[in-house]
Amino acid sequence: MEGEIKNKNPFAGFYIIIVLIVLALGAIYFSKGFYTVQPNEQALIKRFGAYHRMGHEGLNFKLPYPFEDVFIVDVEQIRRMEIGYKTIDSNRQGQTSYRSILEESLMLTGDENIIDIDFSVQYSIRDAKAYVFNVKDVEDTIKKASESSMRQTIGERNIDDALTEKKGEIERDAKFDLQKILDIYNVGILVREVKLQDVLPPSQVIEDFKAVASAKENSKRLTNDAEAYRLGLIPKVEGEVAKMINQAEGEKAKIIDTAKGDTAKFENMLKEYRNSKEITKKRLYYETMIKKLEKVDKIIINESKDSGIFDIFKILNSNMPGGKK
Repeated sequence: MEGEIKNKNPFAGFYIIIVLIVLALGAIYFSKGFYTVQPNEQALIKRFGAYHRMGHEGLNFKLPYPFEDVFIVDVEQIRRMEIGYKTIDSNRQGQTSYRSILEESLMLTGDENIIDIDFSVQYSIRDAKAYVFNVKDVEDTIKKASESSMRQTIGERNIDDALTEKKGEIERDAKFDLQKILDIYNVGILVREVKLQDVLPPSQVIEDFKAVASAKENSKRLTNDAEAYRLGLIPKVEGEVAKMINQAEGEKAKIIDTAKGDTAKFENMLKEYRNSKEITKKRLYYETMIKKLEKVDKIIINESKDSGIFDIFKILNSNMPGGKK
């Protein structure tokens, strides 16, 4: 028994402790390989610095560093980038301070005017692998592509489009061009919105632009006033025209009725003339002489008994005011 006790390894306990320590360290080391992927995230596994595979939603395992590394990207987060300005901070009253970046904001319009444009870009990650591995500096790429697309859009338009009612069209066109550029570079970005913040003339000429804008507003107001006056005047003029047409129609009907009466009278006279020409001639002659001489203060005597004029002139003279009988 004494010999058996003497043959036991005095370092056995020490070895056991070492093994336990190694196992514990190994467990701790390999436990660092576990990671969790949320539903709104994508996990990218790199092995020795190169892309190896995608992680799945839920609990995953990878070889601990330095063998493998994981990049977890939130693909549903809406990211925002500022171009032409930078937000500095916000105070307790909710007021935000900005710093202008003129080298980004000053742009040339299609009618060769300079304009100061601050805008923002909202985007999300559509392809996490492309976002992480395809471009070295993805943020700088997005900023430069955004600035380029806006310069292209502004360069195709007049300054009034950017300062007035065409801002929505500019935002839409710039968004389309930006998405096209990012797709060419395969950045894995989905552009959600391009939003114009401040669109102003350069500070050196802003007062002149205000004067021009005021003149345009006055011109628009006067044009609207003139149009309103025109619209109000048209019914009045149309009423006058209708009145004149009605009067003309009445005169027309009156003239037609008179002409018809004269025609009927003439036809009756023609009928009488055809029945007794000599008598009708004399009657017409006498009526004509009466009309011509009724205001003449003279007596004309014709001794001819055959003519019958003597008698008619006596009658004329007796009917005249102050005439001799």
